[in-house]
Amino acid sequence: MSGFRSLYLLLIIATLSFLTQAFYLNTVCQLNQRADIVILVGDSRSTMRMNWFRPTIAPGVLTFITNFIRRLDFTMERVGIMAVSDTVRLVSPLTNIPATLYQRMMTWRPQFGGAKTYRGLLSVRQYLGSESSPNCKKFVILLTNRNSENSALTRQQAADAKREGVNIISVGFSSSRTELSDLRAIIDDDDDMFWSNNDSLLPSLIVDILNEICEETNTNVPSHSVVFESDIVLIIDDSESTRTFSGTAVTHDAHLGTFVKQMAINMDFTACRLGVVMVSKTGRAIVDLGTDLAGINTAIDNFTGEFVETRTEEGYKAARLMLDSVPRARNQYVMLVADGTSFDNSPISVETTQLEEAEVNLGLLSFGTVHGNCLTPSDVNACLQSSAWQITATDSTEVPSKAAEIANYVCPNI
Repeated sequence: MSGFRSLYLLLIIATLSFLTQAFYLNTVCQLNQRADIVILVGDSRSTMRMNWFRPTIAPGVLTFITNFIRRLDFTMERVGIMAVSDTVRLVSPLTNIPATLYQRMMTWRPQFGGAKTYRGLLSVRQYLGSESSPNCKKFVILLTNRNSENSALTRQQAADAKREGVNIISVGFSSSRTELSDLRAIIDDDDDMFWSNNDSLLPSLIVDILNEICEETNTNVPSHSVVFESDIVLIIDDSESTRTFSGTAVTHDAHLGTFVKQMAINMDFTACRLGVVMVSKTGRAIVDLGTDLAGINTAIDNFTGEFVETRTEEGYKAARLMLDSVPRARNQYVMLVADGTSFDNSPISVETTQLEEAEVNLGLLSFGTVHGNCLTPSDVNACLQSSAWQITATDSTEVPSKAAEIANYVCPNI
């Protein structure tokens, strides 16, 4: 067996050597700008084939990736490979060394699980955001033979990627186009979708895909100055009064988390962004301004409260930093969501005055406690300054019902 493995490895190395020497002769076109290309491969169970009783990924997938690499000259481009099934794995980081890509492919172990494509697109966004330079064209080639388990999240992640300057190319292989409806939905132009009846025909698509990439590099690099219609930062109270008990466990009032999730559902994330700050003794950003619905839900589910003193001004400071960290939207909002307990309003007024001077719209959603809603007019004025945008709830159980009203005021999801 060891002799067979040695012969097998020698054959692979010889093949890679041949490919490394030959790929320069097979260049389809010359890119006119630097480009980073991530091949995102869906290695769900539907891509599994049996080869001598061993599960392997559909052979046409490997041939496609190998021949794609072979067709590049790597003078202006880098290529990386990711795989997504139930989880996302970085098969190879971005590189301009084809041998590295081939070697990493040899160590790739497909997962053969579900099809959580949205996780893959999120990871590509994050990866290109941290590893690609601003003056570089960015591409993701999504290669799959089935729809995502969550089409809505997949389409949202694709929309976010495109807003961030990532060009999406869809490549599908299936005998039924209905199995690939997600691939059509996440692109803006039919020229960006490629399809074959089965995996063995995938290599025939490479020339057209590369010509599309070359054509894209003939256009100007996007400025990444997309202007959002509205940004809203929610400052959520997590002081001692928001503690709840479940047996011996201490948790944050779940109704406030549900409110945030309902806000996200009701907002139009193609035009607006949502951020979340928690405040007790300190102000902590748990969701940066963005449009990642799944990330918002995860942050809320994993949140652990501070449950100490109330220093609401720290929440406003964190909100201001968050708004200043991104290109300004046409409209900016900061809304405090807190129980109706009176607080020291002088330091709050300092922060809200600065926000109002920066033309940030201020809002207040207060909810009653066992003692009712005890905010004084002075408290309200400190939070709102000249604004009149105040909403009240009888108690925390009523807070989630206010989400749609607020979201539709800031950014209607139409």
